[in-house]
Amino acid sequence: MQTGQHGMTTNTLDRIWLGAGTIHKGLKLTTGTVGGNAQFNFSETLLCATSGGNSLEITSTLYDVPIDGVGVKVYGGVVKTGETGILTVNALDMTPELLNHALFSSLTDSQGAKDYLVGQTGQTIKEEHWIDSLAYVGETLKDRKPIVIIFDKAICTSGAKVDGKSFEASVLPLTFEAYKPYADNDRMTGLGIRIYYPKTSADTQSVSVNSASKAVAEK
Repeated sequence: MQTGQHGMTTNTLDRIWLGAGTIHKGLKLTTGTVGGNAQFNFSETLLCATSGGNSLEITSTLYDVPIDGVGVKVYGGVVKTGETGILTVNALDMTPELLNHALFSSLTDSQGAKDYLVGQTGQTIKEEHWIDSLAYVGETLKDRKPIVIIFDKAICTSGAKVDGKSFEASVLPLTFEAYKPYADNDRMTGLGIRIYYPKTSADTQSVSVNSASKAVAEK
C-alpha cells in the first residue's frame, strides 16, 4: 500500500478475478486435493461455451423496522427476510439441452425428418427442466485457482431469444434463478448458495486469528 496513491498489497494479485468464467451443470466436489487445490468434476459438467461474458448476482432482501419519530436506518433494526440468486449466461452452444431448459420442452427424434430433433414448448415444468448444482467458475489472476459458486437448484426464467446478425455468431442469452427445496426446521430465508474461494496466506492468518479470538470469548 502507498497511502494516498494506491491500495495494492502483497495479496492483491491473489484476489483479482479474471475472465468470463465457465458454466457447469451437476458440479460436485470430489474427495481429496491435488497440489493443495480442491477437486471438482469440471470437465464432465461443462454446460456450454459462452460469448460476451456471464453475470452473477446474489442479493439479500432486507427489512428495516419502522420506528415512529426515527428518520434514519437503525443499526440492529434490520433483518434479512429473503435472498435471490441470478446467473445470466450468454450461451454460444445452441444445444437441445439448453433449449429444453429455456422452453420447458423435450426434444426427441423426428419421425418425418430423420436428421432432426423435434419438440414443442412445454405446458408444465418437469423435474428434467430443473438444474442441480448449477455453477459459475471463475479463476484468480495470479495462480489461476478456481473460484466456484454453486446454486443447488436452478431453473431458466428468461425463455429463449436469439438476435441473428450478418457475419456474427448468434448468442442465446439465458437467465437462471436459484431456488431452494423445502426443508423442515429451516427459516427458508436463504438459498444456501455455496462459494468456494481459494485462500491466500492473509486469509489463512485471518481465519486463525478469528478462531483464536472465538476460543478466548467462549472460555
